[in-house]
Amino acid sequence: MIKQQAKNNLNILSKTAIFLIVALFSIFTPNETHAQQNLTAECSVSPLAITVGESATWEVEVSGGNGTYAYYWTGSENLIGNSSSVTKFYSRPGTQSATVTVYSDGQTVTPTCNLIVQENIQTLSGSCSTQSSILRESDNVVWSANVFGGNGSYQYFWTGSDELQGSGQSISRVYNFPGRKNATVVITSDGKSTVRECSVTIEPDPELEGECFADSNSINSGNAVTWTAQASGGTGEYRYSWYGDNLRGSSEQAISQVYEGAGERIANVEITSGSQSITRICSVEVRSGGQVLGASSENPPASPSRSTQGGEGPIPNEEEEDEGFSFIGWKILSTIVLLIGAAIFSGMIVYFKKQAKQEEEEQILAGPGESPLKDIADIIQSEAHKREVIISAGAIKILMEKTHNSITEGVIQLHNIIDELKKTTETIVVDGVSPAVAVPADESRWLVIDELMVEKYFLTNKS
Repeated sequence: MIKQQAKNNLNILSKTAIFLIVALFSIFTPNETHAQQNLTAECSVSPLAITVGESATWEVEVSGGNGTYAYYWTGSENLIGNSSSVTKFYSRPGTQSATVTVYSDGQTVTPTCNLIVQENIQTLSGSCSTQSSILRESDNVVWSANVFGGNGSYQYFWTGSDELQGSGQSISRVYNFPGRKNATVVITSDGKSTVRECSVTIEPDPELEGECFADSNSINSGNAVTWTAQASGGTGEYRYSWYGDNLRGSSEQAISQVYEGAGERIANVEITSGSQSITRICSVEVRSGGQVLGASSENPPASPSRSTQGGEGPIPNEEEEDEGFSFIGWKILSTIVLLIGAAIFSGMIVYFKKQAKQEEEEQILAGPGESPLKDIADIIQSEAHKREVIISAGAIKILMEKTHNSITEGVIQLHNIIDELKKTTETIVVDGVSPAVAVPADESRWLVIDELMVEKYFLTNKS
């Protein structure tokens, strides 16, 4: 490399020496055949502008003098030459200059000209898009920008629907509500910017549906029942929350619970998928262990017997034969007693049910106190609130009467009424509702169910 540099320096010195000799010869040798003319020169460059990495050619046009000329070029990026034109490649942007000194007949002129060298930058362009033009509420929407041109270094700034913001080449977002969603991205490179817009349509998830059930219609006290929830629709991913008799906060799809005592046991499960949520209720009847209604554990007295010496079997009791009473008679008598007892027992049940119903009707929604029917009313009111519904006290009373004060049936019919009303009824403003309706704070646009709506529902759905 040192040898090459020395060789280049020798070439430059040689050319410079030749130029000086020609110049001196021109100065000290008189032209006897021509009169001296004024020396003029003008330089130019072609093309006038180039980009980095390209070349330009410098030229000089001369007139006057004695017709014999010597040239010496200097300029930006170590330009040098000793002819009427020189060509050079440029590696830096900016304004590049060249100066040429022309000698002839003892005269000297030094014109200068300029060249524009531009950066090699492509026009900035780009686009934005999502993974699909139509997506669902539960989908993760990915907004992406594609860029062309510029200097290879880019900055991104995103804005859009539902307060979308971001600063990367790709950003993601899950939208809670369906509709058309728009996004705008500003792409900047080397002080220049371009703006691109794109959109996506968000469709609602399928309607969430579900049910719950027990693995048996009835169990004996002390045994376990397995509650199971099933769901469909929604996002396809489900969360479960169980509550009810002895159930608190379990989140499994299926749970088991042991129940003691007798009576109906209720299980509630809230199923959530994405932004949708539904509640379902199921029940099981718990029986006292080994108890059978209408039967008795008492056995009739056994008929006494005695054996003969020959072992031929029992000998009838002589006293019973004398009184005309046999084993068959005892059996008939015990059967009659059981039937009479069962009839009396059934009558008592009917009587006490009527009494209980009268007392319950008087206690329902009667205010504070330990009332079983008040508990049922509270459950119905709570289920209504979960559906963003206000149900009046009179409507609760009619609903309980129509469902014979059954928690399960009452809540199921409540959900049916709500579903039917929401299909045909716009949201009702609560202003002016009877004071008996408890209106939650900041929930002034809930659906309101009154006595007439409940009566109309049962009248329409007699079957």
